[in-house]
Amino acid sequence: MSADVLQTAKKDLANIGIVFIALCIIFKISFINEPLLSIARIAFSFLWMFVIPGISISYFFFMKSKFIVRFFLGFGIGAAVIGIESYYAGMLGLHIKYHGIILPVLTTIITWLLIFIKKPSDSSS
Repeated sequence: MSADVLQTAKKDLANIGIVFIALCIIFKISFINEPLLSIARIAFSFLWMFVIPGISISYFFFMKSKFIVRFFLGFGIGAAVIGIESYYAGMLGLHIKYHGIILPVLTTIITWLLIFIKKPSDSSS
């Protein structure tokens, strides 16, 4: 079971790299006067904050789905979960400058621990 998840994660990591390159190209076209490094940072932060935690959460619920389904559902799930975590972390006193670093890592680690402890559901929708 865990080997299945790891194989899918390796394939999805390559797909996320392709999405990163596509985002850089789209952002470079949109923001033509900005330097490429700034655009790459924006694209990476978009993926880091919402997509990577969301896709790791979607492995738990939508393992049998295709990458594109997990990507879009994961974006929505990731944005919601990171937003809620950020609110409560702020209420607990965590300074906002640490939210972008700690929360995506924490979400991803907890999700992967749950995936390896408990069998993910096999729903395909």
